[in-house]
Amino acid sequence: MLARSFHAAGEIAGDHGLIAAFEIEPPFVFNTPDHLLRIHRQADHPALKVIYDPSHYDLMSGSTGRPHELLQKVGVANIGYLHLTDTDGTLRDGGTSKHLACGDGHAQIAESLRVLRDGGFRGWAMIDAWEIPDPYDACTKGKRMLDAAAR
Repeated sequence: MLARSFHAAGEIAGDHGLIAAFEIEPPFVFNTPDHLLRIHRQADHPALKVIYDPSHYDLMSGSTGRPHELLQKVGVANIGYLHLTDTDGTLRDGGTSKHLACGDGHAQIAESLRVLRDGGFRGWAMIDAWEIPDPYDACTKGKRMLDAAAR
């Protein structure tokens, strides 16, 4: 049922020349790489992509600091949107992955950006400062990472 709903969202987006994208949250019921891949594969619409959030991918990969490895498994061609944030591999108050400014956590953000660039990602990027105490600092650090990756 979820995959059918996402397929319909892809149809609507595609009809308007847009990309629809979804993400899964590590502490919720759909919370594994297998869930992410199965939902996307079963939804099966070219205008439906997944969101790459390094903090979520890190938790789904065992909090190794190497979220780019799961990104490679998902495939850059399947990414529609980037939530750029770092993490320390823990949950924030049990709610979802802890977000940190780029460079303040353990995720290899520069490597994630390299994988996206080399894979031809041309989608939207948002610096995800959700519940980061100083969102301006997070935006500044995220922008620096994006600029460095573009060079």
